[in-house]
Amino acid sequence: MFVFEWNKKLGEYARRWRIDFYWFSFRVHKWICHDDKRAYHSHPTNMLSIGIWGSYLDCTPNGDKLYKAPFIRIIKRDTIHYVDVKHNPTWTILFTWGKPKHWAFWLKDSMKRKNRDKYFIEHGHHI
Repeated sequence: MFVFEWNKKLGEYARRWRIDFYWFSFRVHKWICHDDKRAYHSHPTNMLSIGIWGSYLDCTPNGDKLYKAPFIRIIKRDTIHYVDVKHNPTWTILFTWGKPKHWAFWLKDSMKRKNRDKYFIEHGHHI
């Protein structure tokens, strides 16, 4: 499966450019503001993230870490977090790999896991 997206709006929080070959992809993200702070989430694939401009706070149940460009980091698919943008815009280049799994969300108060679709049906999309 091949996907090509150009300047796709991701809610009010980011824009994305993507070339996806299912088992791996190349992406550019322009972060404008935080993603969904109501719950932590995981990703369907592993990622190598390269920060080229700006900064964000990576928020996890085990603590938060500030990433300022330039940076390089690996984000495993089982990492649960959300992103709080500190510099608007923040630009990242991502390389993803691995057979995609499902997105998941963890409710902050109970850390109960929800699949992405069920989470959005029950809680709605954020901004």
